[in-house]
Amino acid sequence: MTMNSSLEKAAFGKRMSALLIENGFSKPGRGKNKGETMPDHNAFAVAYVKKANESLNYKSVEKWCKGESFCETKRFPVICELLDVNQEWLATGRGEARYSDDSEGGAHEDPQLYSPYSKFIKIPIIEASLAAGAGSYATEDVISEYMEIGRDRLEKYQINENTATIAPIRGESMEPTLISGDLLLVNTSVRKPISGKIFAFDFDGDLRIKRFNKRLDGSWLISSDNEDKNLYRDEVVSAHNINQLRIIGQAAFVVERSLL
Repeated sequence: MTMNSSLEKAAFGKRMSALLIENGFSKPGRGKNKGETMPDHNAFAVAYVKKANESLNYKSVEKWCKGESFCETKRFPVICELLDVNQEWLATGRGEARYSDDSEGGAHEDPQLYSPYSKFIKIPIIEASLAAGAGSYATEDVISEYMEIGRDRLEKYQINENTATIAPIRGESMEPTLISGDLLLVNTSVRKPISGKIFAFDFDGDLRIKRFNKRLDGSWLISSDNEDKNLYRDEVVSAHNINQLRIIGQAAFVVERSLL
């Protein structure tokens, strides 16, 4: 099951916008919105960064409020604490917007998204594609939808739900391992390359997916699984320069095929 309809995104955006204004993250409108109170996306992003000690671009908040994308599941606890709101209501519009003071289990727990007894976890799908080829621009923090993944499947590969991200594959360089159009689950907790494994990485704005192999001299061979090496050539990165690659995470599985 995916959460990808324009109506769901629009409804989520309206809830976010109203909550920002209600909680003081607001500013006077300009132009056609003059005289109105508008959500202040930058003020909320600054507050989030201070609270969570992790980055958040105000453009991402703006996209949430405009109903263009959903926020990442891992951000919900801090967002809901800042906005004093029930996580389930913010995510789905169901239930009460706020828990009563005597709610069992605390004010910010969401049984739908975070309960250890739930069989499925909603994992975010990023908007940008992982290019099995020349690369595509990495759009940071833009979530296009969610997909439900079985909790037991994540536990089988020891993947924390908060460090799991799904990205679509584009291109043919990783065939037959990865097929263009596949949805790949990436474990973002693994940020250092492991020899023989497949990793998603960002290099100079290109979001790519390749296999890493460490050579005897310490350098890394970054290669495609496609056997046509005239079209998909291997690349060598020195031990020193490998640190310049922003490793996004290790490829875990796609559809029902394990890659670990």
